[in-house]
Amino acid sequence: MTAQLSNEECKKAYNQGCLWGLSGRLSSDCPYTDELLSQWWESGWEEGNEAFLKRQSERKAAS
Repeated sequence: MTAQLSNEECKKAYNQGCLWGLSGRLSSDCPYTDELLSQWWESGWEEGNEAFLKRQSERKAAS
């Protein structure tokens, strides 16, 4: 049960990071102090931020 809870916490941290990155916010604002959760959050942020930057680039190209 603990491993499942830990897995759920990691997914939550990843998803939160992804949403943070999608909104264009900085990665330095990670809310986690736990090293593992902050790594998951950072991975999500990277994916979300990449999508944010791509969307911004596409909007500029369409203008």
